[in-house]
Amino acid sequence: MRQESEDQLAALKNRLENLDSELAQVREESQKEAELERQSILAQADREAEKVITQARRQIEGMGRAVRKDLKGYAAQLAVELAEGKIKQELGQAEEEELEDRFLAGLSETRKSS
Repeated sequence: MRQESEDQLAALKNRLENLDSELAQVREESQKEAELERQSILAQADREAEKVITQARRQIEGMGRAVRKDLKGYAAQLAVELAEGKIKQELGQAEEEELEDRFLAGLSETRKSS
């Protein structure tokens, strides 16, 4: 009986020693898995941030193109208005009416020949 008790005690001690080792191994594996998960989350966050930055750049570029287009249109309109004002200043009423008549006659001739 004593031998049995000693055998059981030795088995329990052995099991206890193995539990510490197993616990250390589980802890190490958990830490490795946690680190891999952390790296995966960081990589995904980097990818998402890059997507947001790329999308923002595209929007900014598009807005820049739209603004430049609007400014060109506005500048062209302003140039026409300024030229029209200058022409009106330089031409008298009679000359302006004659110029309009010649322009309309030219348009009329163009339509007839088409």
